[in-house]
Amino acid sequence: MVKEKGKKPKKRIFLKILLVLVGIIVIFMAYSFIKEQLTPIAVLIINSGTAEVKSASGDWKSATSGMGLSEGMSIKTLSGSRAIVVLRDSSVTRLDENTEITLNNLNKTDVSIIQSAGQTWTRLLKFSGISGYEIETPDALATVRGTAFAVSIGNGTYIGVVEGTVHTLTCKLENNTRTIISSIDIHENNSVDIDPNKLELKDLKVIGLLRTKWIDENDEKDRQYIIELSDRLISRYSMQINFFKRKNNLTDEQIREYMVDYIVGKKSIRSEIQAGNVSEAVLIMIPEELKRY
Repeated sequence: MVKEKGKKPKKRIFLKILLVLVGIIVIFMAYSFIKEQLTPIAVLIINSGTAEVKSASGDWKSATSGMGLSEGMSIKTLSGSRAIVVLRDSSVTRLDENTEITLNNLNKTDVSIIQSAGQTWTRLLKFSGISGYEIETPDALATVRGTAFAVSIGNGTYIGVVEGTVHTLTCKLENNTRTIISSIDIHENNSVDIDPNKLELKDLKVIGLLRTKWIDENDEKDRQYIIELSDRLISRYSMQINFFKRKNNLTDEQIREYMVDYIVGKKSIRSEIQAGNVSEAVLIMIPEELKRY
């Protein structure tokens, strides 16, 4: 029996296609893994004016927008300046003018910041994979159980919570020794003004959140930021997104809404697998960045 020239068995063609697909997946996974390892945990973005940085043992020097930050570094904004510390390409701590912070602890799951002056705004997104986040001031240690809050330092410490809960310890700092005085939970749409001379629980008064210009501006910026982050992820992972879109018969608008819910923590890869919307078999195609939580 003579085989027709120019024709290859279908099985051989299928195996070649399969090998190509496997190769693409392996390359994509390797790229995603390497990118995840090389991307700095924290990056400084200067919105306006001038910011300065210094290492634990160095002097202040001019900062550049987009520079990576490491543990132990301090950042300060000068008069008329604003900046953002972006954590794991998603969560943000915004610095108003004349604000100074130090990255006391910085790793993929836990972040601790010392704020010594000015006011900050933090939006902690589930997508970042950061499960522990603290801000330390001369009078307080705030541990985040929520997602959005402001901290201001004046004669004392003001903490205003927009979303979630911030567990707060009032503290007295003497001779580099911190003594915990009391603790209080500040829930959504509430705030507390901590007087350094009145740190006992009986002296702490939780009141309704005062919507200051700083809070309103940042809350609105974050809404737009989350949409932009969603669009970047949809573009970056179009292959996986299109597969999920077809499987669930979703529109582009529904996909965007879904990604926003994913970023803020209302959905996760794990919950989608449990609901049967994502097969465990396709996990191999999902990059590490999307499996942070």
